[in-house]
Amino acid sequence: MGEEKRSCIALAGNPNTGKSTLFNALTGLKQHTGNWSGKTVGRAEGRFWLGEKEAVLVDLPGIYSLFSAGAEEACARDFLAFGDADAVAVVVDASALERHLPLALQVMELMPRCVLCLNLADEAEKKGISIDDKKLSDLTGVPVVKTAARTGRGLSDLTAAFEKVMEQEPHVRHTPFHKALPEDFIKLLAEGENLLPESKNRPLLLDFLWQKEEDVLSEEVGEELRQWRTKCNGYFAGEEEALAVYRKERSLCFQKRAETLTAAVCKKNEGKGDTTAQMDKLFLRKRTGVPLMLLLLALVFWITAVGANVPSQMLMSVFTKLGNLPQCAGVKPCLAGKPPHGWGVPDGQLGGFCDAAAYGYLFSYVYPAGGLWSAA
Repeated sequence: MGEEKRSCIALAGNPNTGKSTLFNALTGLKQHTGNWSGKTVGRAEGRFWLGEKEAVLVDLPGIYSLFSAGAEEACARDFLAFGDADAVAVVVDASALERHLPLALQVMELMPRCVLCLNLADEAEKKGISIDDKKLSDLTGVPVVKTAARTGRGLSDLTAAFEKVMEQEPHVRHTPFHKALPEDFIKLLAEGENLLPESKNRPLLLDFLWQKEEDVLSEEVGEELRQWRTKCNGYFAGEEEALAVYRKERSLCFQKRAETLTAAVCKKNEGKGDTTAQMDKLFLRKRTGVPLMLLLLALVFWITAVGANVPSQMLMSVFTKLGNLPQCAGVKPCLAGKPPHGWGVPDGQLGGFCDAAAYGYLFSYVYPAGGLWSAA
């Protein structure tokens, strides 16, 4: 008998959501990296235990939208639409839910089995952000799990959610389209849905099949769907403005849905905040940042003119006392009387070091690449 086919789960999400950290935490050393076929985009694949069986985990490239035309988006879109993924976990930053939900909603409409992973939950809690994960699950129709991949928090709940969705029947989720569409165009969309197999009856997939001039999915679809795509392109022939409006509104409907969901499940405790954010508010505002910088300049000049003398005098006092110590075992004769030539060097060195350190810090603070002036 041949080896039983392993379940395949994909990790999708925006960049900087801790997706790769989550991938490493789940797979450990059971992973290998390479490139997607015909692309220069990196691909990471590993194995992890899903209950009592071993499953494959694929880390998709970090993207911001499935509608974008970049190489990373094409790789992620192709794998989700026609790849071997049985389910997908969309990893979002829990501290910036509204910004990351649009991609999650797009994936939910494309993939019948989906889990929403609220990663960096610990960072969100530090910022005073609380998310009602149960309510979010009810509103989206997918399991929602809070995790902190760096500490391993919630990983067992995430694998349990994977097992749960794998046992469920595939379910298509529609994100409402806010603008009314012409009746003949609605008929075209319905015709496309009828051509797709029931398991692939996904509204977003239809968009990918006809929106792009160079259809990256054309090799994967049948002749009837390619003819349908040509028919859709003919519908918009000479109507580039109408097509652009449709594409824009189709993308915006996910953003509007994300705003509604965030307002319903996310609460911010204004009394509790991240220390870094509080310091940013103080130092990176024009009203407070510029006066604080001027005070820093004044402090640097004071250190240069007066302040450096204080530690220098302390050092000289120590050396003077050492020089007045009676000669005894372990004390060299050269310490008696006036300190020898060269012992006073720390005086000048210390002053110069203080100046250099202060000016170096000031330069790094106000440097436009990431300092006060650029933020103010």
